[in-house]
Amino acid sequence: MQLEISSLKENKGKSLDFRFEEDFPSLNFGGRTIAFDKPVIVDGSATNVESGILVKCRIKAGIVADCDRCLRPVNIGVETTAVEEFVEAKSVPADEEDEDRDCRVFKGSVIDIKCIVYESILLNLPMKIICAPDCRGICSSCGTDLNLEECGCSRQDVDPRMEKLKDWFKE
Repeated sequence: MQLEISSLKENKGKSLDFRFEEDFPSLNFGGRTIAFDKPVIVDGSATNVESGILVKCRIKAGIVADCDRCLRPVNIGVETTAVEEFVEAKSVPADEEDEDRDCRVFKGSVIDIKCIVYESILLNLPMKIICAPDCRGICSSCGTDLNLEECGCSRQDVDPRMEKLKDWFKE
């Protein structure tokens, strides 16, 4: 997802519209595997502003991840936006740290926007991915999927640190 911006660099205020449709590989994020089940679609524009190139885009992605309760695959549609300013490397002081900047740096006449697309998608994933609001998950004792069948395990889980207190009230 590379933008050719040579036509923008010399003309302040000029814009360039773009559209990308690209397959993304699976990635590991936060201990889970995130797979893209269809091409990621990015529509947007790049504008030459006073300080650099301002990129605005709309992102649509289809993701497959495991349910946090029952571990079945779940399809998630992600629609988000991203706005990022890119500044040419020669206009950034050499001693300025990366963390101190509110923008990204590019060299030459090509801007790679794949990094902001990945970031926007990952930041817009739900904290907990569940297949259904009433998902019962798996049994912590035997591993049975409780959405499909009941198991004979006791549902009364006791914190092992409190095990001794359970008998205290019997006396």
